[in-house]
Amino acid sequence: MNLAAHKGVHPQVNAIANQKLKSIKTALQSSKNNVDAMEMIRRVDYFYSEPDKFKVIEVSKIPDGSPIGMDCMN
Repeated sequence: MNLAAHKGVHPQVNAIANQKLKSIKTALQSSKNNVDAMEMIRRVDYFYSEPDKFKVIEVSKIPDGSPIGMDCMN
């Protein structure tokens, strides 16, 4: 949902994330007696019915520099 709603990512990322959310919801709908599946469906439905209420979670910035253990960079 974070990627689907984030305005700072490439539009293709938004499109793929939205497609995956809808695909997940469709897959979960076959689990009508599963309370976890029903909760996830409810959350996806709420995400699309009230998009302005969704708050994008900010991701920490990766520190500059090569990753630790990158011997190939020497």
